[in-house]
Amino acid sequence: MSATRKLTWFVFTFGIASCLAAAAEDWPQWKGDARRSGDVPQRRLALPLGLVGAVPLGDAVLTS
Repeated sequence: MSATRKLTWFVFTFGIASCLAAAAEDWPQWKGDARRSGDVPQRRLALPLGLVGAVPLGDAVLTS
């Protein structure tokens, strides 16, 4: 088998294997559902909500 044919066979096999692996996972949907409404009833927020982090900014940002 020539080097070109081996490379072609490797790329083809790797491509098929990666497609099969990607199809097997549960991919999250943008905004939770097919309508992209943001409603995800199976997930609940951990209450109470609070501040996670903050960065003190010393200088003002001015634009013209």
